[in-house]
Order: sequence, then C-alpha cells, then structure tokens
Amino acid sequence: MASVLSYESLVHAVAGAVFGRHRLNPENRTLGSLRNILYLLHQRVRRFGIMGLYKGLEAKLLQTVLTAALMFLVYEKLTAATFTVMGLKRAHQH
Repeated sequence: MASVLSYESLVHAVAGAVFGRHRLNPENRTLGSLRNILYLLHQRVRRFGIMGLYKGLEAKLLQTVLTAALMFLVYEKLTAATFTVMGLKRAHQH
C-alpha cells in the first residue's frame, strides 16, 4: 500500500534531482527544485493523464513483493539454522 501511495512522489523527486540540479543557483535552490518538480508533474499529466503519474508502478510493486519474500525466506532459513546449531527446537513449526 505504501508503494502505491508514495510512488508518484518518488518518481518526481528523483526526476527533480536529476534534471533540476544543474540549472539552480545556490541562493534559490529549494524554490527552484519545487518549480522543477511541479513542472515535471504538470508535463506528465498533460502527456499521459492522471494515470501517467503511476506509470511503471507494476515493476515497482513486483520489486517490493519479491524483496520482501526474499528477506522473509532468508530470515526463516537463518532462524532454522541458528536453532539447529544451538540444539533447540522451534516452538511454532508450520
């Protein structure tokens, strides 16, 4: 759920950092970054519509789910190995 809600802002924060940095003067850096992000948002909505804000979300969700699954698998394997080495039995086995 968090990925869906934060994806659009993440995309534009990265785009603002990549495209906006070289044009800003040091005194006006924050305001310039905000203008660049708003400009990028406006252009994306004009070109792709509201759904364009979430273009590429499928790949991000796939990455998030696979990362969580891999982390869970590693955790379970390390826990099982630790209990085996210590000679203990797990309280809840599935």
